[in-house]
This record gives sequence, structure tokens and C-alpha cells, in this order.
Amino acid sequence: MNRSTLFSFPQLPRQVWLPLLGLFGWLVLGSPLAHAQDVVVTPMDQHVESMRFGMKLLGGWALANIVTGSLGRSQTTGSTRYFHEMNAGWNAVNLTIASVALLTLPDVSSWTLEQGYQEAARLDKILLFNAGLDLGYMALGYAIIERGKRVDSSRLQGYGQSLLVQGAFLFVFDLAFAYFHVDITEAIRVQTMAGGAGLTFSMSL
Repeated sequence: MNRSTLFSFPQLPRQVWLPLLGLFGWLVLGSPLAHAQDVVVTPMDQHVESMRFGMKLLGGWALANIVTGSLGRSQTTGSTRYFHEMNAGWNAVNLTIASVALLTLPDVSSWTLEQGYQEAARLDKILLFNAGLDLGYMALGYAIIERGKRVDSSRLQGYGQSLLVQGAFLFVFDLAFAYFHVDITEAIRVQTMAGGAGLTFSMSL
């Protein structure tokens, strides 16, 4: 078996991948900078802002995949068609998760420092647990691709390729989120031990 076929993902036409690349770039670079201003926030405020940015990024990725997946599904055939189909369907779930999370962001003004620390630490654990699940998605995608090759199923091969891509994105997303958020959790812990003695951060929103 030629191992290179595992990573021979469908080639997206320009009208599909350019909007995806543009939206993703705007979310990573344009959106935060367009509203940049120096403000002083507490670690708990920063906890909520990190959640807001993370869910906007996830929602943007999901929306871009839904649009490009829907377009790609209607313009391609074979495993490529099913690759786009799964991208759109998978990210409909991601968009729902991101939307609900944004609509239910907590009001930290009513939190005690201890409660803030517990919530921040819980998010760290959730992100690391999710990263483990993401590896499972990629392993499942690989297994589905191999199954699709054995039974000559374009559907299974396309779905498996999509799972690999989506799992890889979520793995990087969850690990990066956890990497940056753990500093916020530590800042809340230090503030809790100090009895809330005016620890603040200067950040750009």
C-alpha cells in the first residue's frame, strides 16, 4: 500500500479555499487588532476574554467550513464530495457549541477568588481532555480511510480524510488554548493566596 495516499487530500478550487484562508486570517489577526485598546483587567476578566476569543475562533472556523463544505459538496464528486460533506456537517456541531458558549459566558463580577480559580482550573482540564479526544478523532479518521480503501468506498475515504483534518485543527486549538490559559489560572491562584491584593494585567482586546 502506498502510504502517501493517506494524505492525498482533495484539492480545493480557489473559490473555496481563498474565502476559508481569508476568514481564518481575519480571525487570527484582523479581529483582535481591529478593536485593540489598552485596558487593565483582572485575571478572572482575562479568563472570560480568553473564552470569548477561543469560541469566536472556533465559530469562525466552523462557519468557514460550513460555507466551503457546502460549496465543495455541490461542485465535486467521489471522495472529495464526501470530504466536503463531512466538513460541513461536523462544523454545524462546532458552530452550535461556539454559539451557545458565547451566549452563556459567565459574569465573573459575582465570583469569589476561590470560585474563579476552580472554574479556570476546570477549563484547563477540559481542554486537555478534549485534546485527548482529538487524537481519537484522528485515529478514527485513519481507520475509516483504511476501511474505505478495503471496500472501495469513496464515502468512507472522504469522511475519514475530513475527520483527520478536523481532529488536527481541534488538537492544535485545544492545546494552544490550554497553553495560554494556564498562565491565567496560575495568576488567579496567586491572587487567591494573596487574598485578592490587586493583581491586574494590561492586555489588548
